[in-house]
Amino acid sequence: MARLFVKVYYEDLERDYPEVWHDPDAVITWLRLLVIQDKLWPQTPPLPRFAKARVLTQLTKCGLVILVPPDGYRIKGYQSDRLARQDAARNAARMRWGNADAHADAYADGHAQTMPTRARAEVRVQSTESRGSSIEKSGEKRARGKPELVGKIVPRLLP
Repeated sequence: MARLFVKVYYEDLERDYPEVWHDPDAVITWLRLLVIQDKLWPQTPPLPRFAKARVLTQLTKCGLVILVPPDGYRIKGYQSDRLARQDAARNAARMRWGNADAHADAYADGHAQTMPTRARAEVRVQSTESRGSSIEKSGEKRARGKPELVGKIVPRLLP
């Protein structure tokens, strides 16, 4: 199972928001809000009850948290960071797989192998006359199976 994480640029947080960095309640609240935002992205998460009014006011004043009516919030810069990561992943996938059809067509003949199938196993139908069965000896002149298929290759299903 993949380990979940969020990116925190703590040097930027300490340099740009020292009032938040040096207040343990503010840092913890901001980090927990960031985790909730990450879990619910791209939806707007509801403001949790654990957020104290004093700390929330401090986080909104400095601009780290943006309140979204009626009771949601957003973390500053989170949306743009997430969209940038999404675009990078999409471009990497396109670079790797974008030309996959052309490569598959070019190399298919050289590496193709026949896949086994259940519908086309072939069996040669033999008449009882060529094997000298007891049916001939008893005077019956009929072959096992259909006489029109004797000696021909016909498909049958495998078990």
